[in-house]
Parts: sequence; C-alpha cells; structure tokens
Amino acid sequence: MRITNKKIIIPLTTILFVWLVVLVSCRKDELQAKQYFDASINNEVKALSPDNVNIRKGITILAGYTNEADVKSAVVITVNGNKNGKYRQVYDYITGVSVTECGLTYKILSRKVRHGDSDYFVSYEGDVVIENIDYSSKTITGSYDFKVRAIPDTEKKQTISGKFINVSFK
Repeated sequence: MRITNKKIIIPLTTILFVWLVVLVSCRKDELQAKQYFDASINNEVKALSPDNVNIRKGITILAGYTNEADVKSAVVITVNGNKNGKYRQVYDYITGVSVTECGLTYKILSRKVRHGDSDYFVSYEGDVVIENIDYSSKTITGSYDFKVRAIPDTEKKQTISGKFINVSFK
C-alpha cells in the first residue's frame, strides 16, 4: 500500500524532520542521565558532590562531599574490583575469617557547632553493589550499605548507606 495523499505526507515529513533536528542538536551530555550520589547517615539523607571518582588497576574509588552549611564531611568508598557485582566486607567472629572486598570511611571535615562527637569513622561490615560500569560514557551506578565505628571511640557506631547513579569517573 502506497501513501500518496499530500495532506498526510507533508505533516508527517515535517514532524520527522523537526524531531531529527532536535535529536541531532542535543549534546551528548544532555542525552545522558544526570548523576546522583547520596549518603544516608543514621537515616538522614545527604546529597554528595562526587569528587575523585576513579577506576584504576582493578580498584574502584568513589569519593563524595557534603556541602551543608553547618557540617562539611566526606564519604570515601573503596572497592577491590571494577566489574558489576556485589562486594562484601564481613568478619565471622566464630571462624575468625575476614572478607574485605570493599570498605568505607566517613570523615567530618568541619562543623560550626562542636558536640564532642568523633570526626572519623571506618567500616567494619557492609557491602557495595555495582549495578553498571559503562566504560564508553565513563559512568558507574550502584548502591552501598555499611556499619561504621568511630575512631578512636569504637563503641560509637553508625549506619551509612546510599546510592550512586551515573556518577562520572576518570
């Protein structure tokens, strides 16, 4: 069946042409999804600004910083791997076996009001799930969930979890 009606062909051709012009004129970064990185620290969600995200020699490092007025802090996630999958940090107290495929550090860099809290926390248990590493667009997507201890006060514990979506890496 052949369409010969000009009343149909001209509007369809015009719509197709406009759509192609819009698609071609978009820059590559406008077509990609926006990046997102957050941390839930004791159930309070904080947006993180990604910085120093690297994948080199089999190691993945994601670093992000809060930009809050009262407290500035950093979250650094290290993964011993650069493929999609689940990475764990766990210690079995019964067998004494430790698995350390990933880890997290949380550091309070500055705060306006001091409460006597510890400023440095390290993970002792948790996991990172890398859902997608796209080497062509240099983005990484996944989630993490860790239990951390304060240093030097190891009795003080917190939970830090979050996600990273389309975060650019070097």
